[in-house]
Amino acid sequence: MNLKKLFNWKYDSNDQAPIMENAGDPAVSLDAIEPPSNVVPLMTNLELINEDQIGPETKAKSTPSKGLMNAPEIIEFFKGNYFGLGQHNGSNFRTQEALILGKNSLISKFQNTINDLMESKQAKINKLKDELVSIEGLSTIMTQRLEQACSHLEREIRILNEQILMAQEQKGWVLKSLNEYQIGFMKGVSDAVDFELLAN
Repeated sequence: MNLKKLFNWKYDSNDQAPIMENAGDPAVSLDAIEPPSNVVPLMTNLELINEDQIGPETKAKSTPSKGLMNAPEIIEFFKGNYFGLGQHNGSNFRTQEALILGKNSLISKFQNTINDLMESKQAKINKLKDELVSIEGLSTIMTQRLEQACSHLEREIRILNEQILMAQEQKGWVLKSLNEYQIGFMKGVSDAVDFELLAN
């Protein structure tokens, strides 16, 4: 299996996912009568999570606050066409291993995005603390404002760190993107199987 393409495919939110790009590649071909045992079944046991079954507390943790959602890093991540990426990978690889690898890759991308945002906020906290030292004894009001700003950023960092941990369990903010990827992957598998059946 050529998994290199799993990470190198370039996509855009306006692109349509290509189908059966490697249809002739024997490394990913299917036997129409007896498919390989590692082919993802059309009804996979990796079920999508129904949002109606999520409790209020978990659902609250899965919804980013408006302030954090406005961060350019978060906006850029959620603009991704994860359905299209999943459909592309599903049509080309069609294995349970490829599905898991693709979802883990998406989780890592999300965690790296969050890490970058946390580092940016920590740098702001360090700068504010330097300001606190420099104005010490000059203005009580300014000191309180700077301390409040530090506290706000520290709360956001705690929220972001929590999301990194939840993402490892396929929960939290990243859940929607993971579901989109899996739905796309299964669509790609289905299209690939239909293509093989029609070709024979």
